Amino acid sequence: ASQEFMVYWPGFFPRQWLLLEEYLGIATLSEVKAASEDEIISLLKACCQSVFYLPPKENLNVGLYNHTLYTVDRMLQVRLVSCCTYDREELQNILEVLLPFTTSESKIVCERAIKRIWKLCGFLASSFCPKPLKKFLQPAQRTDVVLMTLEKTTGNCSIEDQDYARIILEMVLKDPVTWLMDVPEILGSIHRNLKKNQGSLQQTVLRLLDKLTCHFPRDVLTSVVVHLPESDSTTLEIWKGLLSSPQSSGRVLEELFFVLKEENFTRIPTEISLLRQTMPEILRSIHRNLKENHRSLQQTIFALLDILTQQFPRDVLKSVLLDLPQCDSITLDMWKRILMLRETSAGDFDELLIVLGQQVLCGIPNITTLELKLLRLTGGQCSLDEKEIVCFGQAKEIRALVPNMFTMLSDNANIALKLLTVFRNTLNQLGKREASSFALELSENLLPLFNHVSSEVRECSIHLFKDLMEAVVLWHWGNMKENVRRGLLPLLFRLSDETPSVAQASREALVACAKFLKWKKLKHRAWEENKEGIMKCLMQQGRKTAERYLWQSLPYLRDSQSSVRCEAVKLIGLAVQHCRDQSEEKLNEIYSGE
Repeated sequence: ASQEFMVYWPGFFPRQWLLLEEYLGIATLSEVKAASEDEIISLLKACCQSVFYLPPKENLNVGLYNHTLYTVDRMLQVRLVSCCTYDREELQNILEVLLPFTTSESKIVCERAIKRIWKLCGFLASSFCPKPLKKFLQPAQRTDVVLMTLEKTTGNCSIEDQDYARIILEMVLKDPVTWLMDVPEILGSIHRNLKKNQGSLQQTVLRLLDKLTCHFPRDVLTSVVVHLPESDSTTLEIWKGLLSSPQSSGRVLEELFFVLKEENFTRIPTEISLLRQTMPEILRSIHRNLKENHRSLQQTIFALLDILTQQFPRDVLKSVLLDLPQCDSITLDMWKRILMLRETSAGDFDELLIVLGQQVLCGIPNITTLELKLLRLTGGQCSLDEKEIVCFGQAKEIRALVPNMFTMLSDNANIALKLLTVFRNTLNQLGKREASSFALELSENLLPLFNHVSSEVRECSIHLFKDLMEAVVLWHWGNMKENVRRGLLPLLFRLSDETPSVAQASREALVACAKFLKWKKLKHRAWEENKEGIMKCLMQQGRKTAERYLWQSLPYLRDSQSSVRCEAVKLIGLAVQHCRDQSEEKLNEIYSGE
């Protein structure tokens, strides 16, 4: 056999073969104690020097190379057993031989020496008391042991290495403060090994993450959101694992709050991207920890929710509506907390309008009137500012809330447009009965927007008014009739709007009003855009109606558009003719516009 090996590995095999013989000889000397301690240590150093500086594995006979290293490990184990490992001095002597090689400039030498120490750790942990070992290793060397354990845990290795990895990991988990000090290195190793082996977070790795988080929460959080690769599936998996852990998620949330309070944290795009991508997981973790009634964390977790809402309002609002349990007391508490942010209420309101205005969101079952339980629960229990937000999509509560919203929206064109879009989308999602109630209450408060400073708001509100009329069912017709009559005059004046699209929308809405009122003559005049004819139709309803239209016209004398002011003058003149029976005092009051 020796001759056969020498044929295939000329000039190299004898060295490996001699090394094997030397190690076996040292093991024998240790067992029979035939040599002094100093002589054995000297031989051990020489053999380690020879083996650790062998060429790379790929340049060697793999079988013989592996057997050589196995013999080294066996020799070290025999040495410990023969000298009784409980003697700390003997263990220290062996480590003093191996440790200098771990600082070699050669990566191969370092890896071979660390592997021998790792094997020694596994042997000691499975056979003797492992506690003395950590006292002879520096923090960096203990980290090397942990990193190799992780490599063996997540990768393919021999059965013996798998057993050692399991035993060493148990030892590490029992004393995390000693073994898990270098959090960035350990998390980086977890990331590399998971990515390389395309594995999921195994239970052993999750336990290690829990221990890391419990003892070094700030280091764990910083390592995940700063040091690990951004927008990486493995990073996301690790981060989600931390958030979902029953044991450590509370510490993660607590530390996230303190980190987010730091001014410079969210200036780094990496953190913003990671938090935004995992907002559902973050909020579910908040929900779970609040539900478990961790009183010591409640104040901090709610403060974290405040910060997240301020920095990621749209993501938070959407996730609360879609990802958390509906009709749940904890979800309700979180929702109320979001609505109570006075310093950011305007921004949150704007973002909520965007979220609820998305067609894709309105199409989701739990965002319809019947299923939007979260908003229904808050409808009757919120403050004025909150009412301006929570009413969307909920016809039953909207009666009390709509006036407050339109008062707030009168000066904000951007929010008004989004609100009108939300109303239109909501109207399309409701059943006939609920849509009719919704339309009845909304139409009463929609008319002031016909005169909004923004032409887009004017046009959108007029289109919505037309849709509301079409949504009203028979038994609401009588109540809706008065609101439609009140809209005739504003629509008449908007026929003269300087913005063509507003004028066109007004014409279509006037025709729809005439159809709703079953007023054929008015319908024809509106279709023809015969403004004078429309005015005459309005005046034919009687003196009281003419007087009402007269008073309703007075504010338009101050309209910003001259074309509208001109039409208002015409109608007032026509209305006065129908009010000749009024007393002189009453007419003077009308003329003065008071």
